[in-house]
Amino acid sequence: MTAPSLSAYSEQFETLFNQHRIACMVCQLTPPYRVNYHSVALRKLIRLPDDDSAMHLLDWVHPDDRERYQLELKAYAAQPETPSFERLPFRILNQNGEIKWVRELVLIDDSDGQQQLVLSWEDITKRYLEDQQNRENKHQFNLVLDSLNVGFFEFLFGTNTVFYSPTWKKQLGYEPYEIEDKMAEWEKRVPPKYVTAAHKNLEKHLSGKTEWYEAVFPMRHKQGHQVWILARGKAERDANGHPYKIIGTHTDLSAVQKLPKQLQALADIEFHPETLYQRAFATAPIPLSLFNLNSNKVEINPKMVELCGYQSQELTGQVYTRFFHPDDRQASIEAIERHIRNATPNLETVERRAFHKDGRLLTLRITSFVTTLENDDRVLCSYIEDITEATQKDTEMDAKSSPLD
Repeated sequence: MTAPSLSAYSEQFETLFNQHRIACMVCQLTPPYRVNYHSVALRKLIRLPDDDSAMHLLDWVHPDDRERYQLELKAYAAQPETPSFERLPFRILNQNGEIKWVRELVLIDDSDGQQQLVLSWEDITKRYLEDQQNRENKHQFNLVLDSLNVGFFEFLFGTNTVFYSPTWKKQLGYEPYEIEDKMAEWEKRVPPKYVTAAHKNLEKHLSGKTEWYEAVFPMRHKQGHQVWILARGKAERDANGHPYKIIGTHTDLSAVQKLPKQLQALADIEFHPETLYQRAFATAPIPLSLFNLNSNKVEINPKMVELCGYQSQELTGQVYTRFFHPDDRQASIEAIERHIRNATPNLETVERRAFHKDGRLLTLRITSFVTTLENDDRVLCSYIEDITEATQKDTEMDAKSSPLD
């Protein structure tokens, strides 16, 4: 396209348009927003042909986003006192039919007496899709933790930025908005000697003396009583081995079993929490299974026994031959192989058919993730939902809605 006169723009402005990696354009203020000028970066983003045909802004906006795009643009144009406007990410379609996610900054220029739109588009496709996947993974991760009544925290060193999950706050009787994401919220609810002991354990972990940060301490509930918490976390380190963030969990031990009196007297929190985890596993209100990828040993909790009818020793080494439906076994084997190769997301949710010990066919939704124990054994942890009844209802509804032969 041959650009019209750019007398309204300075030489520096034109140079910026043609050299900046962010795609820029100047458009008419009214639909369909004819493009009067565009930068080299925009041509590359849209894959524009080398011709002089007229171009319009809406031709590139994804059809599913056009209505929102125009409404936001009209609302902005109706408020000329607003200096600029950055909209939420939206999709565009280039000449090859590829979908790109872009972030747009909009301003109205009237330097030559005629109002025009000046737009900049930044291609954020890769970052946006990664963020979407991270949000989905975190959502599934939080579902697992919520089902176990486990709180989640994330602390970024240097900036002192902290995040507490809704379950973390709920364990103390609070709604999410009632506790701020500040370290002081934790410190003011824990007795000073336990704060000191927890900090000592954290320092040991950050210095590399321990594989995990672990601490047990009481926290003051909103109603005034104490809630005993098991905190466990692990630091993330940069390329030089320096810790920059710690991610961890809070487990409400009082909901599992009252702590022995002698544990309350331990100010330095030197203990081995394996028995506490065993209690949490045994008393969890949902079916859980642990499959050791090194030894093929299977351990299931009482709720899982209740669901499938088998005991742990009956499934060890035979989990795929005696439990899953024959048509689903190969997919299950391939899934476990992906876990072994670390070729699967942190959390993976699948649906499988399986047989109860009494012969009944079950449909299960299984969410799994892999963790590494201190002895370097890798364990596939899964929580299972029985969706048999819901699946049967869906099948019956599909059958009713299907035309008769």
